[in-house]
Amino acid sequence: MDQERASPNLFAGPHVDRQAEAREAADWRAAAAADSATLYVASQGTAQLVRMEPAPRIAFLRGDHPLVRAAGEQQFVLLGWFREKRCLLVELDGTGSDVLPAGAQFEELRGIAGLRGAALPVYDLSALLGYPSASAARWLVVARGASVAFAFEAFDGQLRIDLTAVVSHDGGTSREHVREAARTADLIRPIVNLPSVLAAIGQRMPAAGQQREQKR
Repeated sequence: MDQERASPNLFAGPHVDRQAEAREAADWRAAAAADSATLYVASQGTAQLVRMEPAPRIAFLRGDHPLVRAAGEQQFVLLGWFREKRCLLVELDGTGSDVLPAGAQFEELRGIAGLRGAALPVYDLSALLGYPSASAARWLVVARGASVAFAFEAFDGQLRIDLTAVVSHDGGTSREHVREAARTADLIRPIVNLPSVLAAIGQRMPAAGQQREQKR
């Protein structure tokens, strides 16, 4: 596998040290395998392994996990250092779903963001709201009290409004997660209910578990 194509920048932010010089070292894979503290981020295509309870977060694997031990050398990419631990991406081929850690599942993500010392799964907000996936999601919003981030394409500005300006949303749409709108003198902006979005993400876990049971 071509090294440049196989090196997606899944981690972003000041809390993940890319250490470019280490990525060029010929023995980086051997050093990672010899270090029991090495963390592995498992991916299948554009999906990453996450845990949904009690809140969405990356499900790191250790080097002794069967999925890591069974992977070939070409399936590993050195991402950098996270919380002073070496972190590798392991690109899986779709087999081995029966040995996933308890409570973990693969989710379609935009990537992973390193923010405030935590690795957060990043979801496409447009897709979750029922719109086409954003082609260039340049902005992130982190849900308060949850270890998850949402990516979106454009930021128009910030509004500070009184609660009396919040009205029920009836814009001729049945968007599940848009129930209210903010009314100002010259516009009406729909309000995305992030707790509703988080609840919908959490509901995917039981469904994914049932699908795995049916396949066995």
